Amino acid sequence: MAQGTAVAKATSSATLGANSPSISGLVDGTAYKTYIVVKDSAGNISAVSTVSLTTLDTTAPTLSATSASSVSGSGATLNFSTTEAGTYYYLVLAAKDDAPDAAAVIAQGAAVAKATSSATSGANSPTISGLASETDYVAYVVVKDLANNVSSVSQISLTTLDTTAPTLSATSATSVSGSSATLNFSTTEAGTYYYLVLAAGDATPNAATVVAQGSAVAKATSSATFGANSPSISGLADGTAYKTYVVVKDAAGNISGVSTVLLTTLDTTAPTISATSSTAITGTGATLNFSTTEAGTYYYLVLAAGDAAPKAATVKLQGTAVAKATSAAISGANSASITGLTSETAYMTYLVIEDAASNISSVSEISFTTADITAPILSDASSSSIGSDGATLNFSTTEAGTYYYLVLAAADVAPDATAIKAQVSGLAKSTSATTMGANSPVITGLLPETDYIAYIVVTDGSGNTSDISSASFTTVADVIAPTITSTSATSIQSSSIKLNFTSSEPGTYFYVIYSSVDEEPSIETIKEQGEALAKATSSAVSGINSLSVTGLTLETSYIAYLIIVDGTGNTSTSSAISFTTSAVVVEPPPPPPPVVVETKSVKVRTPRPIIVVEAPVTIADKTIVFVYDANALGNVEAIRIALEELRDFIPIIAESFNSETLNLNDNQVISDEFIRILVAKEGIQNFMTLVSDLQRNSLNSEDYIKAFKNIYGKSPIDWYLQEGAPRILSKYALKNTSEILFGVTNIDNMDQVTSNQSFTPRILERSFDAILRTILVNTSGTTKFDLLITNSRNTKNGARIESIFESIYGVTFKEWFTTVGLDGLRANLGLTAISANKVVKDQTTTELVSTGWLHFPKAIRSRISVIAGSDE
Repeated sequence: MAQGTAVAKATSSATLGANSPSISGLVDGTAYKTYIVVKDSAGNISAVSTVSLTTLDTTAPTLSATSASSVSGSGATLNFSTTEAGTYYYLVLAAKDDAPDAAAVIAQGAAVAKATSSATSGANSPTISGLASETDYVAYVVVKDLANNVSSVSQISLTTLDTTAPTLSATSATSVSGSSATLNFSTTEAGTYYYLVLAAGDATPNAATVVAQGSAVAKATSSATFGANSPSISGLADGTAYKTYVVVKDAAGNISGVSTVLLTTLDTTAPTISATSSTAITGTGATLNFSTTEAGTYYYLVLAAGDAAPKAATVKLQGTAVAKATSAAISGANSASITGLTSETAYMTYLVIEDAASNISSVSEISFTTADITAPILSDASSSSIGSDGATLNFSTTEAGTYYYLVLAAADVAPDATAIKAQVSGLAKSTSATTMGANSPVITGLLPETDYIAYIVVTDGSGNTSDISSASFTTVADVIAPTITSTSATSIQSSSIKLNFTSSEPGTYFYVIYSSVDEEPSIETIKEQGEALAKATSSAVSGINSLSVTGLTLETSYIAYLIIVDGTGNTSTSSAISFTTSAVVVEPPPPPPPVVVETKSVKVRTPRPIIVVEAPVTIADKTIVFVYDANALGNVEAIRIALEELRDFIPIIAESFNSETLNLNDNQVISDEFIRILVAKEGIQNFMTLVSDLQRNSLNSEDYIKAFKNIYGKSPIDWYLQEGAPRILSKYALKNTSEILFGVTNIDNMDQVTSNQSFTPRILERSFDAILRTILVNTSGTTKFDLLITNSRNTKNGARIESIFESIYGVTFKEWFTTVGLDGLRANLGLTAISANKVVKDQTTTELVSTGWLHFPKAIRSRISVIAGSDE
């Protein structure tokens, strides 16, 4: 029969009856079924019989994967695997103890920890407790299976964790200096120390902050040994209280509690003294003022200014001195009083401060001079050089200062010092600086032959006033006659003049006027105001006097005889003043009828010049007739006034003229002088009327420039810059124009412009044009337009003129004229519009511009000048 695959199999002869074959090769502790049949000799096979059997368990369990986990300071977890289920047994002994056998482990004898419990086949993890921290242990484990087979003993080593923080003790700070200290502490464990040093008043940090080494005055971390440790601290401020916070962390990460060590660094900085001064200085004392950076004790010595300066130690010892003291000083401002000094004496105070740590400041020096409390002493008061109206007052004083005197009549009540200094009353009085020693002020303004007393005091620089000294004297009789000087006759008209003279003293003047051919009158005749062509008497002042005389005859030569009589009757010699009255003005004839010119719809009247002839005038021994065009030179009356002043300059100019007639129209220099005089008399209007003359003047010959300089002492350009232009700019407040033209913002500083070598006559013309345009914008009226249009060089233009105009007004001249100027001209003339060739009453300015009638600048210049100068 076939024997298939089986755990065990066999075949053999079977006997009748009982048979007991052996089976081998089975595994212990295993359940089996045995299947058996018998086949007889005939080949018959019995039915299968089944026999169940289980082999006995004879194999002890095997342990593996042993370890300890979750180790803490007092326990751990044992880990092991067993090949069989059963019962585990363990004993935990100190690592140094002898290892037990399996029987001892199962017996659960004495041990640090022990336990038994069911074990499952595979992984098992019983928990151990009750252990000591930081201790080495060995756990001994066995497993007994259900057949009581016992495994061999497995050993598992473990060390419990350190869970105890170090403990700090013996904390202190030693070797404390001004900036460092030594920190001392003991620790129960080695590890790492951490410290923070904070100001004593700061919040206390926790252990984590100390370990994190947060913000602090000083901080450090380093290894800490078991027992005593002494790290150094540096970088501290002197004289400061600190708290040092220290912890130790052991190798297991356990951190001690925070220990605090209080320390105060030594004060090694001396106080600093500042803001020293002396105040409340009197004749015998003063107040010493100073500030100190620290509280402490001040010491001072006061010595004479010339004495050797003491050292700080000497000041503290309070050696020999004029004055000395010591007392408490607070931090900040202090004041100490010094007494016992001598007046008017220079002293030096030497001051030191010592703080609580015995640091002494450097010596501060404070100088002062005690006040003058001694009044000057006057002596030798007397009078000398006594005259009719004054005297010399003599006195000596022990100090310089200020003298005050009052002169009173001898019979008057004597004044006190206050009245003398007040200088209110007195026939004569004065105050002035006085020197130490002899002084001799002069007294004036007194009456002759009068008894006086002069009272005098002196006040020194400190306000101390002397006692009153006096000097009596009597003035002598007045025997000196007045003198007359600087006589002249001015403002000479056809029937009046002005007499001018200077008198040496006040009094009464007397004059009489005779014909130049009459005999000179006597002083008595003048004084008695006898028969004369003109006469008068009145008060005369000391100095310049002027009086008007009227009622004279034109073109007549006269002599004025003048005397002065003073208050005591002394009479001057007679002074004679010769003069000739002027001719009467010839009024101009009435103008002829106007010539009317018909131009389309507008009548243009061309005025004829008005020639004005002044009556002949004698100047520098010449009789000169002035002829000028009144239309050209403006207001006739203004010209008459100007002519009076012009005559002062004619002698200078007339030397070059042989003719006895000066035509102001023909003579360039003379007419220009008229213009300039009119500027002063009449203002800007007349100056602008003939401003076009400046073109030829400024480009003129050397003769003109020479003549101009002879009169005014400067060139035409300088005159314009310094007098003409400022007058224009001031009148119209044209500061912006001056800045653009001259490059200076202050027109008063014309020297900057004059000194500019590039400021040529041509630039003068262009600058004047710009000023004129400015005036056109700021004012209105045909006279202003007349100025712009008739001056052809203005409208000939050029990039420079356009640039100046646009920089001032922000628009081109054409834009301005067509929108502002032309409308103003139309309004003044009553016209509708003006074209290049005609005046059109039915066209607007805009239409003219758009149709091309109006062309700047030539077209405007060519026609408008005629209209502007007309009556319509």
